[in-house]
Amino acid sequence: IAGEFTPYNVMSLHLTSDRGLSADDANHLLSITRIAAPFAVLLGGSLAPRLGTFKTIRLFFFLHGICLIFMGAPLFAVALPAMFFQAIMPSFVWPAMLSILPEHFPMKIHPTILSMTMPVAVYFGTGLAPKILGIIGDHFSFSIGFVILGIISLLTVPACSILKKNS
Repeated sequence: IAGEFTPYNVMSLHLTSDRGLSADDANHLLSITRIAAPFAVLLGGSLAPRLGTFKTIRLFFFLHGICLIFMGAPLFAVALPAMFFQAIMPSFVWPAMLSILPEHFPMKIHPTILSMTMPVAVYFGTGLAPKILGIIGDHFSFSIGFVILGIISLLTVPACSILKKNS
């Protein structure tokens, strides 16, 4: 959730303060980067069964981390394509994420797992992570915040091994 909402929430500020775009241009660019997201869900839905949950989620964290790091690149020509690819990555992984429950847990505990994990994920992904990125943007730059978020995403790849059990 942090990978989807955090960049989206601060992208306009990043484009205006770090990249020098006008507010109109920043908002227009932000909206254009999100156009392909619905198609990424279809791609993710067709690849997840073929690759497996484990590989799909690892691929997501790796590619998403790379995109976020490149979003922090000093050259806008490097950062711009990364913005487009970063925007589709969360949509790409949702089908695999939704298949985790049936693959790894009995049906009777699905509601419990969702009720315990989703509030925490939403709190961190839509509240705490954007706040931290905003603080980094205020004190340093949003580009540095994107690089840090990208590194965290890359560090998540080895943690995905807990999903390997049934994938």
